Amino acid sequence: MRFLSCSMIYLFLVLQLQTLLVSSENIINGSIPVGESLTASESQQFSSSWRSPSGDFAFGFRKIQPNHGFTLSIWFDKIPDKTIVWHAQAVNTTTGLVPEGSKVTLTPDRGLVITDPRGQQHWISSLPPGSGSVSRGLITDAGNFRLLSKDSGEDLWLSFDHPTDTLLPTQVSQFSHDN
Repeated sequence: MRFLSCSMIYLFLVLQLQTLLVSSENIINGSIPVGESLTASESQQFSSSWRSPSGDFAFGFRKIQPNHGFTLSIWFDKIPDKTIVWHAQAVNTTTGLVPEGSKVTLTPDRGLVITDPRGQQHWISSLPPGSGSVSRGLITDAGNFRLLSKDSGEDLWLSFDHPTDTLLPTQVSQFSHDN
């Protein structure tokens, strides 16, 4: 009986480790499966993040000034300053920031969704109507976060289509000038 008990515990631990390795492998190469989430945490200036394959960029929550909350961002991850190159805009809070414990989840029907610790939704990636469901997210070596269609594999949403105050080398400006 004792042998059986130890064998079951060992099997359970091996399966858990295998699941962790598969999940980590998906996230390490920049590909994020539906259902994954990140949580804003005070324990460090940068909460857990999803990194591009090269490690040049990271996607996650970035703490903005002590006690002022977090923003969902993409930043240069290999430089000391961790410069933000993109952040979620129109976050539905008075400050535009979310509190510690907020979570971003990759969902099949709505894409990226930010909720606070009480479960209240504060931001959602805007998927085109009738676009189908999301198969996965992808943080690229160019610093672009992409949501891919389950049906076609094509882009449903791109962070590059929602620029903030920084343009990256492969990003096309969406602004035009009238002469």
